[in-house]
Amino acid sequence: MTILKRYFLFVIFVFCAAASLAQTSTSAIARLNQYRADLGLSQLIHNDTLAQTALAHSQYLSALQDRSILSKVTPNGTPEMHLERVGYAKFTGVTLGDRTKYQGYPYGAGEQVIFNERDNSGAAVVDQLIATVYHRSGLLNPAWSQLGAAVDTPDSVLVLGEGPVRSKVAADWIAFYPANKSFVRRVGFQNELPDPAPERPGQWLGLPISVHAAAGQRLQVQRFNVQKLSSSPQIVSGKVLDSTRDRLINSNEAFFLPATPLEYASEYEVSVQLLVNQAARTLSWTFQTPPNPFNVLPRNAVIEVTPGTPQTLELEGVQGNWGWQVNITGPQNAQQIEALNLGKGKMQINFPNNCGASCRLLVTVKHEGPHPSTEQREFITSKAWLAGRPAQPVAYPKELIAAAESVRRQSGVRALAYASNEGRWIWSTGSGSGSQAELNQNVLSNCVKQATQIGASKCELYPLTAP
Repeated sequence: MTILKRYFLFVIFVFCAAASLAQTSTSAIARLNQYRADLGLSQLIHNDTLAQTALAHSQYLSALQDRSILSKVTPNGTPEMHLERVGYAKFTGVTLGDRTKYQGYPYGAGEQVIFNERDNSGAAVVDQLIATVYHRSGLLNPAWSQLGAAVDTPDSVLVLGEGPVRSKVAADWIAFYPANKSFVRRVGFQNELPDPAPERPGQWLGLPISVHAAAGQRLQVQRFNVQKLSSSPQIVSGKVLDSTRDRLINSNEAFFLPATPLEYASEYEVSVQLLVNQAARTLSWTFQTPPNPFNVLPRNAVIEVTPGTPQTLELEGVQGNWGWQVNITGPQNAQQIEALNLGKGKMQINFPNNCGASCRLLVTVKHEGPHPSTEQREFITSKAWLAGRPAQPVAYPKELIAAAESVRRQSGVRALAYASNEGRWIWSTGSGSGSQAELNQNVLSNCVKQATQIGASKCELYPLTAP
């Protein structure tokens, strides 16, 4: 009975892992096929063996003790992220060829890797890779017909394969990205390895614009012009990358790399003059960029919170790094205000039921994406909730109560005025033989003069007639 139970649990685990693998590959394939369709390329299908190859390498990357090696390149120019070292945990082969052979895939293959990413869903990974130079070249290779993708957080791996029949395009095929009249998903990228702009390490660069021809063709760029269309068109500065300028660019491809990220919600026009096997060719097209996807929700600068009811702060469309800083203020008895980081760009704000009008939480969100920004959201106690709740008894400090008892024992008219703010208290007392109204006014006036020391704006009379 025990043996059967263990076997049953093992089968369930394998099924869930396989389902997760298929889901990741399905998401990646669907997104990549959209890009390939725009260029007239063949559609990819999922391959289990490639997915297992991707998973094994993703697990190897995530198990590394020294993850700094992922940012290094070997003397022959191969990024360490595409290699495995003998004797390391989860090792299945030094090169991709070794790993596909180990898994039993007999055809040609290529590999794409992203590490240390917040969003590593299949579609998001493809979007990030397509926005770069060298990785786009690999994804849009006409030869691919199969794909397998896997994620072992935080590292994602895509393995593309030729399959038993290598896909081809016509000899005179030529295409470009972004496609004509298309909407792109990103306006820039950062930290591609190898770096297509080593003169500007670590900086955000604009979305590359590329031209692709069939294998065996040779492209030579004579003029590559990109401009933002508006009432006053703006020429985009950048550099051309082709096989004569960059040894990592294939002879049948050419790229224009903008020096800075493109603007959101804008239309761009591209004009290219080039030679295809020495034959002159001119290309011209337009594309559009999306609205700024980075949103801090709610959008209101000031958000009223009902104590006892959670309020969510959420980030949308994050590209690049971000972080938030929280500052909580309020009376000492309201320091149970919570700002809980739920992960994936979400925070939960909780005001306790003892919060009054002075409870306040300020969140500063700093976004270091293509277009850096800083936003603030202030959370305060709901005015409607404050107006509707029953009057709360004042929790006087014991020192004030003692002062009130001392005043009560004096003869004649007596008065005590107090003010409080953020848990700090001040008070003023008085007694004499004049009128009660006059004494009350004098005590209140003296109290107000002191109230500014603690940031309070008004004083109130203490009920000395209370027992």
